[in-house]
Formats: sequence, C-alpha cells, structure tokens
Amino acid sequence: FQVTEETKAMVLRNICFMLNSFLQCSAYENVIFCWVMHEQSIIDAITGALDTKGCRVINVSLTVSEGELRSRLSSDVEKGIRSADVIGRSVARIGMYQALDTIKVDTDGKSISEIADEITSLQSGNDCSRKAGVPLKRSLPAGVLFDRFRYIAPRPRHAGIKKSRRHGKRLSFPR
Repeated sequence: FQVTEETKAMVLRNICFMLNSFLQCSAYENVIFCWVMHEQSIIDAITGALDTKGCRVINVSLTVSEGELRSRLSSDVEKGIRSADVIGRSVARIGMYQALDTIKVDTDGKSISEIADEITSLQSGNDCSRKAGVPLKRSLPAGVLFDRFRYIAPRPRHAGIKKSRRHGKRLSFPR
C-alpha cells in the first residue's frame, strides 16, 4: 500500500461507503467500526460523511499506559506480527488520544471481555444517554459505536466491522 494523499482519501471514501451501507441495512442493530484514529480530523471526516439519521453515534478511545503498550507490541514483534519500529511510533501517539473528543476506556489490566462489557454499557446509555435518533457528538480513535444499527469501537491492527445483537451475544474484540 502506498501512503499518499490520494490513497488516504480513497481509503476514507471506501470506509464511509461500507459504513453507510451497514448503517442503512435493517438487518443490523449495531455496527462497530474499529480503526486507529489518532487525530480528530480523521474521526470528523468519517462521522461527517455518514448518514446517522435514526441512530446514536458513540465515539470511544481505547487507552493504555506506555508500559502496557510496549509490552503488547513487543509480544507482537516477537511473534513476527509487527515490525519493531511500531513501538516508537505508537508510544509517540499516546498523548494524541487524550486530545480527542471521545469517551476514554482504559484497557490496562483488563481482559477483552471486561473491555467489551465497558463499551457495551455505553450503548445502554449509562455514560451518555441521549434520545434515540440524536447522534452523540463524541469521538473514538479506534472505533465508533453506532446504536440502533451502529456501534463503532477500535481495533488496533486493521479496520473491521462487527455486528452484535442487542440482546444475547457479547461483543468480542481481537487483541
């Protein structure tokens, strides 16, 4: 993949097309979008291009301490999943997430299940209750939650869309 302004714009167009397709499909109550979004402009560009009528958008940032981030990424480097230079780049971006207009979910010392439960509690309005159909103006760096048929939350390695049922299945997020 070549990283140029043109290819970045192409990726954003593709993301927005796919998300709008899922958001308009009545088969889904929730849509979770996971991607590393470390700048508010990325979040704003994506959420601004979506048709969110009739849904609630909850932007969430998964945060982590520097030590935990180094540990997780080092493990990936040892397994050959990532190159070693990812550690420095990722550590340098930690502070950028605090500046985002998002709900922050600290992941230190938590299992994937605990993190999913914490994010799911946002959907039920525990932290950010709004009338149905009124989008929340909060952002998420690696994900966004669209309630009704939208729920977005961050996944570290690549973009992905997960569906969940309002009742029953637990959300799962790959590590």
